Amino acid sequence: MQNNDSGPFFILTALLQVTISLNKAQVSVGVSKFFTCTVIGDPESIDWYNPQGEKIVSNQRVVVQKEGVRSRLTIYNANVEDAGIYKCQATDSGGQTQEATAVLEIYQKLTFQNITSPQEFIQGEDVQVVCQVTSSPAPIVSWLYQNEEISNIADNRFVMLPNNNLQILKISKSDEGIYRCEGRVEARGEIDFRDIIVIVNVPPVITLLQKSFNATADRGEAITLFCRATGSPEPQINWYRKETRIEENDKYVLRESNTELTIREIKNIDAGPYICEARNKAGKMTNQTFLQVFVQPQIIQLKNETTSEHGQATLICEAEGEPVPEITWKRAIDGVTFSESVELQAHQCRLFQEQKK
Repeated sequence: MQNNDSGPFFILTALLQVTISLNKAQVSVGVSKFFTCTVIGDPESIDWYNPQGEKIVSNQRVVVQKEGVRSRLTIYNANVEDAGIYKCQATDSGGQTQEATAVLEIYQKLTFQNITSPQEFIQGEDVQVVCQVTSSPAPIVSWLYQNEEISNIADNRFVMLPNNNLQILKISKSDEGIYRCEGRVEARGEIDFRDIIVIVNVPPVITLLQKSFNATADRGEAITLFCRATGSPEPQINWYRKETRIEENDKYVLRESNTELTIREIKNIDAGPYICEARNKAGKMTNQTFLQVFVQPQIIQLKNETTSEHGQATLICEAEGEPVPEITWKRAIDGVTFSESVELQAHQCRLFQEQKK
């Protein structure tokens, strides 16, 4: 009401009418959405307020654009925190306000995070096949193996954990294959899956390793040592001698992926243990074989002795070899073997001829 010379008079202002293009909207995380607020009347200002009741100021992700009696609110790359009731408020020149609201619901689509395939395990261990899947509302997760739901398989080694991972107790090579992790959101009829390859590695086991080998030195002989191993993946074979890995050279020949070791020109110093090592990503195993080298007997001391008739003479014969040689005395003229009055000491022999009385 105002006064003038003619007396008081009234100014009637029409109330503003505010509407929003959408009263309710549903979007998934990461999707962008806009709302248009339209005002009928002559608004002084049009403002938007977020679900926390704060006036929205434009930034890189949330933008307010006014075009006459319209104002558009755009939310880019929506996230869960953006959900709630948004208010568009119009104010006229007299300070009167009218408003309208819109509900924004944010849901997260089925999302598989950090899925690794293949996933590798060691036979005999208790393992978890990892499948991290999220959504809002929370998904229903199922596991399938060979087109059958794990829950229907009569094997209590398979357990689905609260975190949706699949636990397999004492996993074996026969459990290897493709496992399907499937997520469902019943409210939206949404479904998705990821196939995960499970590989079971088996530690090496050495087989067919002969415990000992025999060879004779200084004859130019060669001998081959064998070492076989099973495992998955196929084990790598290496040979060791005195804690040093054997490399192929003029002395050693390696064949058949190192499963055969040939030692050339056998010498006495080649005798002793040889270690076969089988190794893969699941572990390693070692085993030992022994090479025994025989050395032909060789007489290294034997000389003539002279004595008088009825006197005493000592003949010394010294020999070496591997194993220690057995020494026998024979008389050259008639081949008689002496067994009495013979003293044996290690690899020496003394022959005594006693004086007659």
